[in-house]
Amino acid sequence: MELHVGDTVRYLNDVGGGKVSKILSNTMVEIIDESGFQIPVLVRELVCIQKNENSEQASDASQITQTVVTETEDIEGNDTPNFYIGFVRNTTDSKLFDVYVINDCNYYANLVVFVQKNTQCEYLQHILIEPNTKVFVQQLSYEEISDITHILVQTVLFKTKAFQALPPLSIEFVIHPVKFYKPGVFTVNDFFDEDAYVVEMPKTKISAFEQDAEMPNLEAILHEKISQDMYTHVPEVKEKEHIREIDLHIHELVDNELGLDAAAKLDIQLQTFEKELARAMSEGVEKVVFIHGVGNGVLKAKIRGILDRDYGHLLYQDASFQKYKFGATLIYIKGATRKKR
Repeated sequence: MELHVGDTVRYLNDVGGGKVSKILSNTMVEIIDESGFQIPVLVRELVCIQKNENSEQASDASQITQTVVTETEDIEGNDTPNFYIGFVRNTTDSKLFDVYVINDCNYYANLVVFVQKNTQCEYLQHILIEPNTKVFVQQLSYEEISDITHILVQTVLFKTKAFQALPPLSIEFVIHPVKFYKPGVFTVNDFFDEDAYVVEMPKTKISAFEQDAEMPNLEAILHEKISQDMYTHVPEVKEKEHIREIDLHIHELVDNELGLDAAAKLDIQLQTFEKELARAMSEGVEKVVFIHGVGNGVLKAKIRGILDRDYGHLLYQDASFQKYKFGATLIYIKGATRKKR
């Protein structure tokens, strides 16, 4: 079924509906309901009950509403391109997986997603993702995933304000179909309310692009050459680390979590927390972010209990909501202390 902007639709398996306000992709549209809310909906979940009278005369290109790119607030220290693929089990059909691309950086990403089957690539979606957000790509069945060997993403990065331009990126992610039914793969995470299989896309190609993008600084090269000629050895001064990030999700701490019950996992996470906090304090790190996720809140409560009991002088708070939601705690090791009660 082909929908156009202005068509009146209702839900196939639910009460209500609205008017199509935007064509988001080949498989998804945005509708405005009676309350004025804008809701993204899959085309196959809608039934058209009245066509827009002008839709037949409009060209295909005019149906896609122009995306408005607005200026967003950067997250400090998050300018390095970083992307994830997220798979979430569909709530209505357990054999389907909702596929997302997660843009975890301060750049807009205009990207094209392909899948590779054997030696051939197939187009999946063309999307514009805002900084530090995720976007739905498509639903795939387990049978479709089993035929895919790689997911490829090619993207152009930009900002709405002055920025350092980067060349287009090409990122490749290997699919392991067996993992989709393996215990412990779909876990609590920082990007979704439900358990998901979230994989960081390899950074090797991104790093190579960044190196190619850097123009040689002739003045710096000349200065370095003069320094080498004047001194036989110049000791390197190591810059102190401003902020350190520690991920306490259990799959980041152990190679195999099978056989670990909830109590054992929590014990490993708390031991890691205390060890990494002590190490950060001894190495002079100014701030540490511990990523504990949202989950049922037990790990977060335990961490803050330890801080209150054993580290009463350290100030802590929720880390950046835009980046971590409520899934991380920021601890100030230097420059801020709690007042004694």
